[in-house]
Amino acid sequence: DAILKVLKGNSSLSITGHLIVRDCVAAFQVAATNTSLVLQDIHLNGTFTTKHLVEADEVDHVNVTLQGETVAGATTDEGIMLRRLQHVAVGLQGHVELRETGGSAISVDEGLNVRLRLQDKASITGCHSHSIAVQGSSFVHVELTSEKGIIAGHGDGINIGQSADNIMLILDGAQIVNCSGSGIAVWGGSASTDVAIAGSEVSGTGSNGIFLSEISNSVRVSLVDTRVGACGQHALHGEEIGSGSITLQDTHFV
Repeated sequence: DAILKVLKGNSSLSITGHLIVRDCVAAFQVAATNTSLVLQDIHLNGTFTTKHLVEADEVDHVNVTLQGETVAGATTDEGIMLRRLQHVAVGLQGHVELRETGGSAISVDEGLNVRLRLQDKASITGCHSHSIAVQGSSFVHVELTSEKGIIAGHGDGINIGQSADNIMLILDGAQIVNCSGSGIAVWGGSASTDVAIAGSEVSGTGSNGIFLSEISNSVRVSLVDTRVGACGQHALHGEEIGSGSITLQDTHFV
């Protein structure tokens, strides 16, 4: 099923090197609480025969970090697949490229207290679904400060939906460009959605730049010194929203 399966809790593992993985459910599976998995300076190739690079299901307190000079991808399904977890964090930092996954690069389903971060020169490129997808989760914090960000995905850049509540989405000096869906899509929640974008770019999308829908309460959008445009539909589109505010400062719609 996997090259490595973590069965004992309170574990911290660091993996490095060049790995070619064939015909596995996942290269690494986490099945224990309180696990930290670090992929450092790694080349991890799923050869389009392995479903996931990292998979965790029904465990709590899991941290997954890709860092250093790392290139990973070529899966049939999601790159990092996390289901039914509480207190989970995923970080891409350094010269990291997560690319060409058959599904989302990072997918979280039914999570509680979720933190996803792209930093430094980390990027997600060429994914065949939403690059980052979060479904049915609460207390979600997604932060992109990477100058590369999300590039050329075949779905939305970031898709947060299916009754996801208490969302904080931050772009600071980052970009989401040339995705075939929307750059950012947040939909189907019932409480507290904040989108704060500064010094960033959301452009070249096949659909909307930023899409907000079916959120029953409290939506706040702030765009500062940001470029949004070259979209197939609207630069910023909202519908079926209970209440909220939009702040625009030094922002260019093109």
